[in-house]
This record gives sequence, structure tokens and C-alpha cells, in this order.
Amino acid sequence: MKRKLHEHPAACVNISSLARRLGIPMRAAITPQLLACYGQSPESVADQPCWLWDLLDAARQTLLSGGQPCRQSTDAADVFHVECSTIFPGRLRRESIRCCAALSGDGDGSACLTLRLSPPTPNSFSRETSPTNKK
Repeated sequence: MKRKLHEHPAACVNISSLARRLGIPMRAAITPQLLACYGQSPESVADQPCWLWDLLDAARQTLLSGGQPCRQSTDAADVFHVECSTIFPGRLRRESIRCCAALSGDGDGSACLTLRLSPPTPNSFSRETSPTNKK
């Protein structure tokens, strides 16, 4: 079965090189919505990736641990709920980041990890509850 991301890859910010430095061998991306949620921009990822390093490290640890009980498998992706604490540029205190790491595959067999906003409920990733399938 072919697995695809819900977001178009061109709409995401490529963070593969940073992910590789942390031992994540697959392509990695972060959605603009998640960046904006934490007051960041695509430029901040390139200039000051420290906060993203923390998030990628938390995602890697979650993936390696099997992600139980925070793993949810769907037809589109294996989704891991990730949480970490980090310091954003220009802020004094550590802040919590909660997001989903969606591990999906392309037709060519390659895997892609996409960091995205957490859904309001765990079921929002299922086909039955997606907005396009509601009548």
C-alpha cells in the first residue's frame, strides 16, 4: 500500500540536513503551521536551529523507543506524539513543544518524517474523520 503525506512536501520546510546530524537517516520536514505556532519562520530554522534540534532529538527518541503508547498507525502514516522542552531565541524560559511526527513513505520506498501540529483528537488522522470524507 502506498503511503503519502497529507501536506504537499513543497509546502514544508526541509530540515533533512539537521535531522541527519542527529542520526535520523530519512528525509525530514516541518510544516509552516508548526513553525508559526511557536513564533518561528523558515529563516529562523536556518539561522538558529537550536530549538528544532531539541524537537528532532525528542522525535528520534520516540521513534527508537517504538513510540508506545503515543503511536497511532493509519493508512497515511505512523504518527508519533512528541513533546519536548526547549529555549526559543530571545526568550528566557524553557517552553514546551507538543507536536506529531508523521512517518510516511513514498512510492519509491523512501521514508519521510514530518513534524506537524498535534491534532485536536487522536482520531483526526484517520480517513473516516478527515474533512474531505465528511458528508
